[in-house]
Amino acid sequence: MKRNNKKFWILVVLTTFLFTSCDWLLPHKIADETDELQIEDDDFLEPPEPLEEENDEKDMGIMTLHEFYWERYFYKGENNSNRFLSKRLKSALYGISDLERQTGYIILDSDPFINAQDRCFNENQMSFERIGNSNCYTFSYGSTNVTLYLVEVNGEYYIDDLLLPSGITITELYEREK
Repeated sequence: MKRNNKKFWILVVLTTFLFTSCDWLLPHKIADETDELQIEDDDFLEPPEPLEEENDEKDMGIMTLHEFYWERYFYKGENNSNRFLSKRLKSALYGISDLERQTGYIILDSDPFINAQDRCFNENQMSFERIGNSNCYTFSYGSTNVTLYLVEVNGEYYIDDLLLPSGITITELYEREK
């Protein structure tokens, strides 16, 4: 009986040790709030680099589109993606929005940049492709494709228009509706 009693106490001591040292054994926070090293969520919000072309030349249009879509749909900070739009496209989008407010009728019933009402893709599903040597690009995710037209102004690329599923562009729609 003494031998079983000894095993029992050894088991109690080991179990007690394990339970009291769980904080030490389990993963825990390295730095507390007073330490200098602090990692903020915003430290990881840099846009990923777009994949480079096979010939190592970066297509500035694709880079612009990548930054626009990343900032508009994935960045958790202040959204300033309109800086990638040309004055002409901004004017058409604001004009359409104004017409919708004045008339009460919906002209654009979805987000034309993703051809949907809500973002239904993740960063890894986005792809961009230039169509030939034109200023026309395709943004794709899943089976959805959006055709965008870019314009270069002083070495900067801006989204100047986009083709709607109906076959007309945003600027054509605005001209027709006003």
